[in-house]
Parts: sequence; C-alpha cells; structure tokens
Amino acid sequence: AVNAGSYTITAGGLSSDNYAISYVGGTLNVDRKALTVTAANATKTYDGVAFTGGAGVTYAGFVAGEDAGDLGGTLSYGGTAQGAVNAGSYTITAGGLSSGNYAISYVDGTLIVDRKALTVTAANAMKTYDGVAFNGGNGVTYAGFVAGEDAADLGGTLSYGGTAQGAVNAGNYTITAGGLSSGNYAISYVGGTLSVDRKSLTVTASDATKTYDGQYFTGGAGVTYTGFVAGEDAGDLGGTLSYGGTAQGAVNAGSYTITAGGRSSGNYAITYVAGALAVDRASLTVTAEDAERFESEGDPVFTARYDGFVAGEGSEVLMGSLVFETAADAGAAPGAYAIHASGLSAGNYDIAYVDGVLTIFPDPATELPDAGVIETITQNDVHRRFLARPLTPLAALPIDLGMLHIEIRGQPLLMNPYFRSLLQFGAAAAGSPMVGDAEGRRGWLQ
Repeated sequence: AVNAGSYTITAGGLSSDNYAISYVGGTLNVDRKALTVTAANATKTYDGVAFTGGAGVTYAGFVAGEDAGDLGGTLSYGGTAQGAVNAGSYTITAGGLSSGNYAISYVDGTLIVDRKALTVTAANAMKTYDGVAFNGGNGVTYAGFVAGEDAADLGGTLSYGGTAQGAVNAGNYTITAGGLSSGNYAISYVGGTLSVDRKSLTVTASDATKTYDGQYFTGGAGVTYTGFVAGEDAGDLGGTLSYGGTAQGAVNAGSYTITAGGRSSGNYAITYVAGALAVDRASLTVTAEDAERFESEGDPVFTARYDGFVAGEGSEVLMGSLVFETAADAGAAPGAYAIHASGLSAGNYDIAYVDGVLTIFPDPATELPDAGVIETITQNDVHRRFLARPLTPLAALPIDLGMLHIEIRGQPLLMNPYFRSLLQFGAAAAGSPMVGDAEGRRGWLQ
C-alpha cells in the first residue's frame, strides 16, 4: 500500500504440532500528508482595472518526487481581492485542489493596491504691474490620471497659496496648489511662478524755446509721464529728475536736445524721450541814419544805428561788411532819397534793415550878408522857413561851419552845416527874432 487509506494486515506461515494456529488480521492506516498551499502576495498600482485571480501559490509538504501535478482539481482564487479596484489591502485565497494523499490547507495571501502618483502642477502666470494685488492662480495641469479619469475623480477643492497671494510689486513669486484629496492617487504638488513685469513708463522731456540772450541754458522745461497706473504719479518714482543733452550750456541760436534722466522704479521700466531746445535768433534792427548834402557834393560817410544787441555785445559780433546804397548819384537833383543798409549777417541775430533818408539841398549863394537879427517872425506860424547867414562872406563853399542850434520855446531844432533852409516843426510867437553869433555858428529863437 502506498496511498493514504486503510489496509488489512494478515499474518500466516506458522505451524505447530501442539497448537492449532489461527490468525487474526490487523489494519494498516496510511494517513494523508499535510500539504499547505499559500497564496502568494500581490502588489499593483491603482490603474482603475478590477483585480482577478492571484499571483500563484507555494506548496509546503509534498513528498519527494511529487508536486502540484500530483494533485487533483483546479487551482482557483477567491477572497476580497477578486474585483478589487481601488487602492487598499485585500485577501487572496487559494482553493480548488484535491488529493487523496494530502490533507490540503490554504493560507491567504494579500493584494496591495498602491495609490498612483498624481502630480498637480500650478501653471505659471504673468502680468504687468498694475497696482492690484494678485489672488488665486492660473489653473493647474495633472500628470498621472488613469485612462478615463480626471480632476472630477478627486476630492477636496483646489486652492492656491504661495508668495504670489497678495503680490503687487514687480518681481517673481511662487504659486502653490493644494486642497485636493484622493484614495487612489498619491498627490504631489509642483509650484508655478508668478512673474509681475515692470510696466512701461515713458518720460518725455518737454520742448523749450528761448530767444538768444547770451546766457547759458541749464536744466529743462519739465517732463510728461505716460504709463502710470491709476492713482500713481511721479511721487512713486525713486531718484531725482535730471537733465542732460546738448542743450546744457547752450548759448548760441540753434536746435539742441534736452534729455531727461535720473528716475528709478522697481515697478516701471522707464524709457526717456528727448525734447528739443530751440534758441531763436534775437531781432536786431540796423537803421541807416539820415544824412544831408548839397547837390554838388559827394555823399557823406553814411552811418547806422543798432537796436537789439544783448547786453555786452555790439557790432563786433556781426559778420560781413556794412554796405550803404542810395539812388542819388553825384548829379542827383535836390530831394529826399532812401539810404539802404545791407551786408551784415549773424548766427544769433535776425537782422532787419530800416532805410534812412538822404536829403539833397540846392547849392547856396557864395555871397552871404552879415549876421545879426536875420528875421523876425511876424505871425504865429507852425510851418515856416528861416534862412540863417554867417557874418562874413565865405570865399568858397562848401565849408563846414558846424550846426546852428535853434530853440523854439525850448525845443531844439538842428540846421544844416551851411545854414540852408530849415522847416520849422514847432510854433513860434510873433515878434521872436532869429539871431546868429559873430562866427555865424549859433543862433536862437528867443
């Protein structure tokens, strides 16, 4: 007998003359051997798929030369692991085997369904400085969901934290996500970054205009700002406004640049736009002075008067040569002729010319009577001609005798060097004499 079971044992083969031998049979009991079938443990990561079956078994107790092939039945699995989906711990029980020679006992195994790694990454966010505190986040991305699942399969409520919360000023801040839960996912969070960029701020130097005055230009004419957020102004900037450019120290007429600078800010990216300084040329009037001559004379030396020079400057700053022109030639008839000046230029002056008048008188007689009381005004007259004569006849003309000085009621009138006719521009009372001195050089109406 080999297999487990009960067998009879009978004795025999003995003889005796004295004994009548009888045999009583015995029993052989072959007990089944203990065989332990242990379900192997199993581990998986949550994948949303129901677990079925097992991970195999181990046997303890086979006699030498025997194995599972000597067992009957079919190995099967049961326990709470069957159909298990969610993360957790479950039992795997083996069964279904049979044997006449083995007393089979089963030991459960364990199924461990681990939570799947799920990464929740806070999205980066960017904004330009606007003076408003940042709150919340810019969403998240998920990495690790099993097929068919998404954020709706998570518990809790997505929330945001990190240094980004309440951030106002330009800079980089962290955005952290949190608040989610799951039985099947081991959630880890990856922070995002909030970048608050500086806002563009344009500082434009104002244009300036001045007329040439010989003084150095310094500073500027102010600036305008474009780009401040609501409620902010230049008082929110650092540094001190300064000016540069070719305008600094500019004196002469021309166009120069005014550049602004010196401001700083953590929240504004400052760019500067230059302004222009225009130094206009000053107005300078060159007036040809009136002149006189007799018709037989050549033109006198013409002169001019200047009006408009800045303090400390005179004709030495002008370029070119002053030229006078008149239509009167050597044989010009008595009358009034324009004296036109020209020929000057200046970088710092706009030159305007004003004509003078050349008066040509008829030549006087060469024999002149004595001076003294030459004429007595016989009536109140506003427009009256007087002729003054020197005391001694002159050998030849022209001879410069100087200017007669005549006053009418205290108002001086000039007579020409040769005592030519004078047009009275004042009023003289009747009976006022006009007299000359011994040299014929001075005369008064008294």
